[in-house]
Amino acid sequence: MPDPNPSFGTLMLRVLDHLSLERSYTLAVLSPDLIVVEATEKFRDFQGNPLVMPIGKYVSELIRELVGCEAGLQEVLDGKVEIFSLENINRDVDHGSMIFLSLKVIPLLKEKPADGLLLIIEDTTFTSTLEQELVQDRNELRLTKNSLSKANEELLKLNRLKSLFLSIAAHDLRSPLTAMRGYTDLALNSLPQDIKLETKEYLSIVQSLVDTQNRLISDFLDLDIIEQGKLRIRHKPCNLNAIVLEIAEVMRALAKRKKVVIETILFENLPVILADSDRIRQILFNLLGNAIKYTNEGDRVEVETKSAEGYVFFIVSDHGPGVPEADIPHLFDIYHRTDEARQSNTKGLGLGLFIVKSLVDLHQGRISVESKLGEGTKFIVSLPPINDEKVKEKE
Repeated sequence: MPDPNPSFGTLMLRVLDHLSLERSYTLAVLSPDLIVVEATEKFRDFQGNPLVMPIGKYVSELIRELVGCEAGLQEVLDGKVEIFSLENINRDVDHGSMIFLSLKVIPLLKEKPADGLLLIIEDTTFTSTLEQELVQDRNELRLTKNSLSKANEELLKLNRLKSLFLSIAAHDLRSPLTAMRGYTDLALNSLPQDIKLETKEYLSIVQSLVDTQNRLISDFLDLDIIEQGKLRIRHKPCNLNAIVLEIAEVMRALAKRKKVVIETILFENLPVILADSDRIRQILFNLLGNAIKYTNEGDRVEVETKSAEGYVFFIVSDHGPGVPEADIPHLFDIYHRTDEARQSNTKGLGLGLFIVKSLVDLHQGRISVESKLGEGTKFIVSLPPINDEKVKEKE
């Protein structure tokens, strides 16, 4: 028969048992001699043998994890410590799985610890598993970080070796090229007046090829500096029209070999820009060289300057096959070449436009592309004109 006058402790256990139905803990009241005197219904789920009635049994008979912990429990009864706990106890269950438990023992009455104990058992499998996974993930991240750190050190070492190799290679390549250019100039200047025009043309082609190789070496060296973030711009007042005319004249020898005409359209009273003139020349060399390469034989290339909306512009236009719309956003990616360019006889590494974009960015300028298949391509570079504030900044 049920107890007609249940004790307050029994009522409290019933309430707690009800509240814990959807939770992962259970409770038991222990006598001073560590015998279970009351327990919630779920307590059996945490016993070694759930079929055993817990009331009247030594707690260590029911909860095997407490075997050998009597001294710790006695310290709580003696008031020496306020709590005895065992955290993250792993227990094997059916089918080879595992659960984690947390056990806490506190005085039933804080003022009278010797009157008995309250055992609280919580199933912490979910949180403990998460903690283990977090620890494992943290360890894996630490290992990955160490691996990345070592890989980064190796990459930095390889990058330094690459830079050293490029520097040595550039020096060794430029030495004979410089000699070739010098002897070619000497030969051209020493030719008799009645020499065949073809001979002069052949020597001019040699000059053009030497200059092209020198520019390619410069591109490789600049690429290395750009990747290291060490490229610096030396700003000075520049006459953009004069630079355009200079580069157009230099590139006419290359254009002549392909029977391409270079046309310059210069804006009068063009504002002076504050820029690195050598780098502006390099931008024009690359854009004009590309335009000549991709313009159809016998056609023309235009270089135009203008000023509008507070900016100075130069535009390089060709009449080649054009660029597919899908390729336009990637034109300035390093080593990018369109499928049409790879399949054509036009040689290239995909470095020029990447370098051009990097140099324009360093000048706080902008570059854009307009292209239609079968009609050609137009590169538009805008640069801020000179003003007193910029001059002061550079000084």
